[in-house]
Amino acid sequence: LGIVLGVSSLVGMFSLVAGMTKGMRDALMEIGGLEKIAVVDQEPPQAQEHLADISPGRTMADVTAIQAGCPLITAVSPEIDRNRVRIVTGSRSTYAREVTGATQAYLEVNNHEVEHGRFITDLDLENRHRVCVIGTRVRDELFPVAGGQEPPVPLGEQIHVDGQAFTIVG
Repeated sequence: LGIVLGVSSLVGMFSLVAGMTKGMRDALMEIGGLEKIAVVDQEPPQAQEHLADISPGRTMADVTAIQAGCPLITAVSPEIDRNRVRIVTGSRSTYAREVTGATQAYLEVNNHEVEHGRFITDLDLENRHRVCVIGTRVRDELFPVAGGQEPPVPLGEQIHVDGQAFTIVG
């Protein structure tokens, strides 16, 4: 009986650890994997405080420098995040938890796929087109469906993000 209980507890423990490992691995892959590095804002070190006023902060030139100087990096995604932004279309509005301004590399870095339409392209960025890609939560709140119908695909619709008009492309 002792051997049976000992073996069954080991098998149970191995199964539990394997399940936790798989769950953690899947969660890491959803946010970009172990290779994803985020550069976050912080105060300059005391030895560099005298340079803080002349620093432009992070710029697109930094993205180019990282891509040119780090051959092992496959994608660099510059992002601008804003929280609790009001989004309006027609008579409906919602508050997005997060709005991110990004380039095409955002999809690769964050392991996202666009289900309908397309993502923001280099041509959009170059010509400063006011286009956006929305998530399903924003879509469901701004473009609700009557019971049992398929959710709409609002490509080409206009929305206002903090008062600025954008066209949905994905």
